[in-house]
Amino acid sequence: MNGKNTIGLASVTWAMKAQDALRASGIDSTLVRLRPGQSPRGCSWGVETAQEAELVLSVLRSAGIPHNLLER
Repeated sequence: MNGKNTIGLASVTWAMKAQDALRASGIDSTLVRLRPGQSPRGCSWGVETAQEAELVLSVLRSAGIPHNLLER
């Protein structure tokens, strides 16, 4: 574990929208390509952030972005 949260998203487009929503809320994040099998839902892209998971998930829910918390 690297101390960061990884949030899985269905596509690079959703990952970019998630990163934009997080940035608008003052949260730094990085786009990441997920390893095969890393997501039980088959997500292939994600965002990684050191911010508290509950805050990140709240921002994504508010923005209507479907997501899957993978690591804490």
